[in-house]
Amino acid sequence: MPEPRQYVEHRSALERLVGWIPGFHGYLEKEYRRDSDSLQRTWLADQLQRSKRAIDALSLRLADAGKLALLPQCDRLRAKVDELIARIRGAWEGYTGVFDLVKVDQALLDRVYDHDVALMHAVEEFVASIDRLAGIPPTPEAIAKQQAAAAPTVGAGSPAADNPVPADSGLADSLPSEPETAIPLLAEKLAAIQQGCDQRADLLKGLG
Repeated sequence: MPEPRQYVEHRSALERLVGWIPGFHGYLEKEYRRDSDSLQRTWLADQLQRSKRAIDALSLRLADAGKLALLPQCDRLRAKVDELIARIRGAWEGYTGVFDLVKVDQALLDRVYDHDVALMHAVEEFVASIDRLAGIPPTPEAIAKQQAAAAPTVGAGSPAADNPVPADSGLADSLPSEPETAIPLLAEKLAAIQQGCDQRADLLKGLG
């Protein structure tokens, strides 16, 4: 899994999340935990849902070009996206008890926020990569976010570096234009995102 990049320059990860997801309050206060977790998971699932439209557009483009042998790979990628969306939208089992805790571990809480920010960037990068491969131009919002997200790489020993998560590795810019090479790389990226979701669940389990 690629090392994460630092997406917090002058603001904390929590401040980024509060500004990014309307209604997000974080997990420190008990009354906001369930809603904040639901908002985070909904955001991730909605972004991945967007990628399915791009995969469909890519499949059509490949069919028009006579590259029928690549269509099963697109179908498998779409099925994996569906599987991950269902997993994200459903409550991850095993950590729901954290919502009832009076106090949580603040240091671990900071790691959760760092992880959430990196995971969101990884999902956005995945969606942008498929859009580019399918010939879908980026939206003005996506361009603005890309410009705002530029930040230096995390150094060893930082909280995020101690907690590897899938993050923006510049895939949208570096993705090969040949679908034969690009589609397997996208599948690897999606697998890394799924691993990041599993790590997030483990982090939440340990908040108490």
